[in-house]
Amino acid sequence: MLTAFCILLTFSAADIDPPAFFAANDELRGYLLEAAENHPQLKARYAEWRAALEKIPQAKSLEDPMFSYMRFVRSMSARSRVDLAQKFPWFGVLRARGDQAAAEADAALAMLYAERNALFADVKKAYFEYAYLGESTRLTESQAELLKYMEETVRSKYEYGLANQDELLRMQIEKDLLQDRYNQFNQFRPALSARLRAALGHGIGEELPWPQTATLPPTPPPGPIAVARARVANPELESLEHMIESRRQGIALAKKTRFPEITLEFRYGSMKRPPEPPKRTPILESLGAANNLLTGGSMSAIETAMNLNTLSMLDRELDGMPFRDDVMVMVSMNVPIRLKRIRASIEEAKQMETAAENQKDKKALDLDSAVHAALFGIQDGERRRNLYHDSLIPQAQQAYESLQSTYASGMMIETGFLDLLEGVRRVLEFQLEEAAAIKDIQMSAAELEMLLGGPWTSEAPTEEPKTP
Repeated sequence: MLTAFCILLTFSAADIDPPAFFAANDELRGYLLEAAENHPQLKARYAEWRAALEKIPQAKSLEDPMFSYMRFVRSMSARSRVDLAQKFPWFGVLRARGDQAAAEADAALAMLYAERNALFADVKKAYFEYAYLGESTRLTESQAELLKYMEETVRSKYEYGLANQDELLRMQIEKDLLQDRYNQFNQFRPALSARLRAALGHGIGEELPWPQTATLPPTPPPGPIAVARARVANPELESLEHMIESRRQGIALAKKTRFPEITLEFRYGSMKRPPEPPKRTPILESLGAANNLLTGGSMSAIETAMNLNTLSMLDRELDGMPFRDDVMVMVSMNVPIRLKRIRASIEEAKQMETAAENQKDKKALDLDSAVHAALFGIQDGERRRNLYHDSLIPQAQQAYESLQSTYASGMMIETGFLDLLEGVRRVLEFQLEEAAAIKDIQMSAAELEMLLGGPWTSEAPTEEPKTP
């Protein structure tokens, strides 16, 4: 089983730096660890990287030797033959294959990092979207309590003839609209909870609790610094760099096809032994011939020649030459004469390298644009949050309190009640806008962290966002 320890802290199969990431609270940190342990896509990337590592020893290994055995059914001299052949590629081919496989394994590892960062960003975005819904629900509940208090005030004044029926009806309409918004938020909750569960690698289950209060991320670096870091640390860009190196090794391998492959073959043949003479023993005949030659006597030239031939046969019998098995060593090689095919393979490898370089350049351009977009999202969110938190919400609350006090005292003119309702709506809308700004900051920060390959600072996060 793939554990979070295996994914997040160390990989025993290689020297991998442990990942660093920013978590706005302990709950989110736990969710990130849980996603790393359970998400099937991350497990798939991990398995692909491990598989790529196993390709390295395969690429650096020689081909299996070829063994063959022949049994002669009918032959005058041979009974069987055994061949053992080994093919050797040209010098440097195995090293180039190993380097190419290693570059592809590094590319797979970089894609594992990219998948991990994308998964963390997806979890954070789902988490903060869910948190925004929870905060919107809380603000709506708070506003409903306020409208309930206002309705009691209007009803009380209506009973004493200090308010007309129109004011009471308008207040009830406002309550119904707020209740509808509240119901809409509750209906949307299962969908966002399911999205967060999917990001965590879980199936359908119970609704997750509302997220805890989260701290804001640190201030991001300036645009040029962020772009420079993304070009260095982005895992997808690093993966393309390793793929370019793999293509370069492919060019080296294609050039090696101009040289032959050498095959070393060992051959052993088992030879038949000649049958024994049916009647006379060759050794006894030879001894008789030798005796005739030594004792002399009257022999014709034909008899002398026959005796000498018999002695030569004895010499061959004693030497054993007709009974020796065949042993042979052979060296062979292919002749790379198809120059058109070789040139085409080299050109193909070069075009593949060019394609990988262009893909990297395109990714770098997209990365620059995405970094600036994420920075804008953070800066725009901070601007809007500061505007609502420091200015608009306090002013809207002060205006509402003044209108409420005037209305309760009975000193409000006829159109003042509409202003009071507008003040209530404005406070809620401003609070929701502040919550949306905080959500945009967190989600843009998650996107920027993914693009940069990790958090941009190790400093402590900023203060928790305040709610009015």
